[in-house]
Amino acid sequence: MQATLSISGSTRLADLLAGYPFLRQHLPSVHPRFAMLSTPLASMMLKKATIEEMCRRSGMAQDHLICALEGLILHHL
Repeated sequence: MQATLSISGSTRLADLLAGYPFLRQHLPSVHPRFAMLSTPLASMMLKKATIEEMCRRSGMAQDHLICALEGLILHHL
């Protein structure tokens, strides 16, 4: 069993995807705007993107996004 990563607004998306690669395919189910993560442009953005930035771009509340990510992670562990 993998140790879970503590997720906060400053957590980098690249770190989440490195620890939980399955998230990339499931993020569009959390919010349609996250479908862009499968585009070539996303590889440049991933290194800098944080949870806080994802919330700003999607309009999601930070606690909602964090709960959704934690749920996806727990479901796959």
